[in-house]
Order: sequence, then structure tokens, then C-alpha cells
Amino acid sequence: MSRYSGFERLAVELLDDGVLDVVCHFVGKRNLYDAKGHEEMARIWPVISRDPEVTAVVLRGHNHVLAGGGTPEMIISITNDWPLLLDTYQEARDIVMGVIECSKPVVSAIEGAAVGGALAAAIVADISVAGNSAKIVDPHTLIGLVAGDGAAIIWPLLCGMARTKLHLLTGQPLDGKGAAEIGLVSLAVDDDNVVARAMELARKMAVQPAAGIRWTKHSLNGWLRMATPIFDHSLALEYVTLLGPDIKSLVKPKPATS
Repeated sequence: MSRYSGFERLAVELLDDGVLDVVCHFVGKRNLYDAKGHEEMARIWPVISRDPEVTAVVLRGHNHVLAGGGTPEMIISITNDWPLLLDTYQEARDIVMGVIECSKPVVSAIEGAAVGGALAAAIVADISVAGNSAKIVDPHTLIGLVAGDGAAIIWPLLCGMARTKLHLLTGQPLDGKGAAEIGLVSLAVDDDNVVARAMELARKMAVQPAAGIRWTKHSLNGWLRMATPIFDHSLALEYVTLLGPDIKSLVKPKPATS
């Protein structure tokens, strides 16, 4: 497990049957990710893909919350730092494409709030398990940004253009049950059974012949690769809007305490 020793915001444990448990330990009770968490979410997928001991992955959040989005401080810092903006843009792309191209099947366990880059990873996961009362929301347009974190590559394919526009243009949230009903997630279960069900599915795939799982995933994700230009376009436009006036007026970091 030394290959995962450099990760601070992601707690990684190799379980029996080769299932890798990846837990997002971000910031505070709302599990908001900072620059370090964002960078690690991007960096981990090639490491997992090359790990011969891993046969399946479960991605979940600490304390029954997948992720509440980025900290206001991180978001505003991007608008004021050109090199950081470029790095974060690449990380955002690597999070989504990393899950898509990972050679191991990925199961996401969506509990509590699910926002931002962690939500993007969870939705493009091979199987997504949401709690019935999980809160799934893409609030980009509410703070003046283009919804570019990965929604354009996957939402229309999963739930159709009409429902995609309803939720992305208005920022209207979904609970896990509603997300399953429109096909945005694979299934919804009782809130106290999310991780157990995700683990069950990961273990099922972990003991199946690896080549069949790996190349079926690769083949099916050809649909997502065809949408990569749409994803790149939306992500670029998101980072253009990060330089605009709306984000700075609508996102306020907490004042420093003396």
C-alpha cells in the first residue's frame, strides 16, 4: 500500500478480494474539498489503474457525506491565480477521465450531500449506489459558472436532455430515490445500506474474470469518449466564467478570525 502513502485527503484501504476502499476525508462536517483534496481526486485514478492487487474500487465519503463541493476559499483562490486555475482545470478533467479510463470497475456510494468534483466521479463510476435521501445537486449556474465538472459528458446519456437541462440550468437538487428514478444513478437504497450495497457489488465484480469486466467497461465507455469534445468544451467555458464577476459576488469566503 506504499503507493497510496502520499494521499492525505483520501483514506485508502485494500480489503479482501482485492476491493480498494477509497474514502474522501475532506474538510469539516460538510466534507468540502480544498485544493489538496481536488488534486488527490485527480491523481489517484492512474495509481489505482496500475495497481495489480486491486480488482475493484469503492468510492465513498467520510461520515456519511460524499462531498459538499469545494471550499469558498479554494474557489475564490482559483479566480485570482492564473497558474492555479490552469492546474485545477487539468485536475477537473483528470478526475472525470480518470474514472472513465481506470482499468478497474468503480462503484460509488453516494451518501449525504454530493456536489462538485466528487459528484462527477461518482456519476461516471461504473455503478452508482445512492441513499434514498442523498442530496445530489450541480449548483454551477447558481454561482455564475458553466456546469462543466463532467455533467455534459454523462447526464444527457443517463437521464436525457430534458431532465439534464431542468437540473443543470436551475440547480434543482435531486434526492437519491429521484436520481434513480430518472436513471442518473444505478440504484437507490435505504440510507443505512449504501456502503454495504456498494461493497457487495464491488466484491461481486472483484471475483469475476478480470478481462471480461475490464474490457466490457472499456467498450461501454466508448459512448463517453465520443462525448469528450463536449466535456472539454463545457469545462473550458466553466473556467472562463471563473474569471467573470458573478463568481466573486456570489461566493464569499469566511472572514479570517483574529
